[in-house]
Amino acid sequence: MIDTVVPAAPPSSLPRKLAIAPFNIDKISRQSLRGAIVFFKTSSGRYAVAEAYAGDNLYLTNLRVYNSNGSIHLERDSLVIRSSYLCDLDTARETSANADFWWEGVSPGVHFLVPRNGASACIPYNLAALGALNIGAMNLTTTAVDSRILQYAVIAGKTTSGRPFKILAHAKAGNVLQLSYVEVFNADGTRYKYKQNINVPSSWTYDLDNLTLSGGNAADIWWHVISNNVGFLERYATAKMRLVWSL
Repeated sequence: MIDTVVPAAPPSSLPRKLAIAPFNIDKISRQSLRGAIVFFKTSSGRYAVAEAYAGDNLYLTNLRVYNSNGSIHLERDSLVIRSSYLCDLDTARETSANADFWWEGVSPGVHFLVPRNGASACIPYNLAALGALNIGAMNLTTTAVDSRILQYAVIAGKTTSGRPFKILAHAKAGNVLQLSYVEVFNADGTRYKYKQNINVPSSWTYDLDNLTLSGGNAADIWWHVISNNVGFLERYATAKMRLVWSL
């Protein structure tokens, strides 16, 4: 008698950068979390990724928690952890039970993300450190970015007016492009425009100089949707851009 053949397990869909990340239990300072992508390994053995924006409270946006096999355990648009509170990422809430980190408040303006209970963390990309001088030194050659790559995707470039910019982009359900972070610089490196959580509908262009949906040549990027869940983020008119990092 031949034993029943057991089907092979499906391959893991856990993002490779997350699976091989250099997790550690070191404290992460508030200064390093003013605009950063953060990886976590939770106390329950799951993996998580989020954008972090730190003040007295820690704001995590676009939080995604993966099971070890790569399936998604939960997603949250935003999570706020107050000063000196503990957080369990497996349930996406402030709690002392099975906490993954402590948002330690040492004094006004001084905070640390402190891993707890065997959890660990690291910063794979510091968005705040990408400034106008860095962008000006780049070879801005990327012409289009496939929607499948638009997960925590850092895009840098120059607008049709020649201003340096950086955006953090996500392809969302409903063929929407979310620009979760947009910063446009003046020629001297100072901030010209800044905004969070912009949604660009299917096949629209967007003017980064004015932070508006646009149908004219002043537009800088084009969210070119070909069919459901198939699209490309492309430069528009005389703008330039480059994919710098993505999950």
